[in-house]
Amino acid sequence: MPLPRNEALAAAQAAKPLLPEAEQPGIKAMEQAAGEILRLGGKVRIVKIPPPGEKPDGWDIADAIAGGMDAEALRAFIETKRLPDIAMQAMEGNHTPELAGAGPEKWRLQLLRKDGRLIDCRENIYIMLRNHPLWAGVIWLDDFARRIVKQKPAPWDRAAGFVPGSEWAHEDDLRLGMWLAQREALLIRSQENLSTAVAWVATESRFHPVRNYLDALVWDGQARCADWLTDYLGVEKTEYAMLAGRLFLIGMVARIYQPGCQMRFMPILEGEQFKGKSSALRILGGEWFGDTTLDLNNKDAYQLIQGCWLHEIAELDALNRSESTRTKAFVSSQVDRFRAPYERSPRDWARQTVFVGTTNQDEYFKDPTGNTRYWPLRVEAVSNINLDGLAENRDQIFAEAVVRYKNRERWHPTREEQQRLFEPEQADREIADPWQSLIFEWLVGKTETTATDILVECLKIEAGKIDSMRQMSTRVGISMKRLGWVKKRRTDGNRDYYYIKQGSVDQAPPAGWQGGSDVSH
Repeated sequence: MPLPRNEALAAAQAAKPLLPEAEQPGIKAMEQAAGEILRLGGKVRIVKIPPPGEKPDGWDIADAIAGGMDAEALRAFIETKRLPDIAMQAMEGNHTPELAGAGPEKWRLQLLRKDGRLIDCRENIYIMLRNHPLWAGVIWLDDFARRIVKQKPAPWDRAAGFVPGSEWAHEDDLRLGMWLAQREALLIRSQENLSTAVAWVATESRFHPVRNYLDALVWDGQARCADWLTDYLGVEKTEYAMLAGRLFLIGMVARIYQPGCQMRFMPILEGEQFKGKSSALRILGGEWFGDTTLDLNNKDAYQLIQGCWLHEIAELDALNRSESTRTKAFVSSQVDRFRAPYERSPRDWARQTVFVGTTNQDEYFKDPTGNTRYWPLRVEAVSNINLDGLAENRDQIFAEAVVRYKNRERWHPTREEQQRLFEPEQADREIADPWQSLIFEWLVGKTETTATDILVECLKIEAGKIDSMRQMSTRVGISMKRLGWVKKRRTDGNRDYYYIKQGSVDQAPPAGWQGGSDVSH
């Protein structure tokens, strides 16, 4: 005796379990057909039939009629089970109804249409770029260089010779418009729609190449950060050089993990031309090295350093005083204000770049103020620059710097280190003022004097020609400070200033005088 139908169905299901509704071949086939119909401009209506198990396998309208449904009942069944018109609902901006399965063309149901045709809009371009299989993994935003790049070849790119990270160019916008027209029958009249949609897609797929590089490094435990300047650039091994080398590397890493962190200092490599200073910096910075000449009077300078982890400022000795002041402000800045290619207006971006200067001079500080920002280092003082060794050990140098950064080591000298180790090196590079030697000889045998006495008696400048802007007095004050004299100020009368020899500070000053610090006269 045969089993009742329900029992037979249950037995069949037990012997061969039914696939989930979304995996049913018929459902998947119809979804693919719906996607193709929509691509060609048609409309799709979907009738939600009972899921497998409620009806026999392969149940359709013919089975419904055979089961006793007449025309009226069948029409009522279809109307109660029919989902809203997909093309009309998409056109009106509502949510597209979900299908039972997840066919590869299901995303086409999201496209916006009018009268059966795709609408020329950035939303449709975005949907295409986000979902079309030919665009999977192509468009990305490089969070370091602040630019849109292609990580995989676009449909028009040749795979052979393609370089991941190639910048998305203006020509790519035009080719995208052609591809959409020819491949998808989507005509785009506005290039702005193309570029806006590309930027929209890119901002949802971001990466940071330098951070990825640092994250992948594994330190072998051998210390190199303190000695790399000596081992590979030939800098004399001193406490100063070891500290400067280690702090700078940690600072480079900090700028990546902590963009915009304070990094006020810039090493300066001193040495003869064509000895390899720039080549060493190029190895250290790797593919993120830059040496483009920067016009600090132009706001584009901030955009030019994007994508540079290490930027070389060459020929620092050519700077005059006003340029030096501007350079110090630029190097010390923690933000860069510019308009990224995919942005509509300028905005502030946390800085990720560090700077190194190079020069072939021994004295190059023309501005006596603010030299604390520069860390002078004489390369090839004890050995030749070892470019091969630096290249071979670069990854391990940075691997150690990453560990030190994550262990919360500092990348700035303490006040004591600045005064004891750095200031003598900085003072040694100041260009000597010719007044200083004249003043030094004139001061022999004296224990106190004034700026006026120095200007008139020592330098033979007529009193009426002493400038009212006090630049001469300031220049005298700088020389006196370098010579070790201390400035004092009288408390009564005209409250004039005078200088006292460093070794005579403990002497009782003239009546009515007290210490002062202003260098002006």
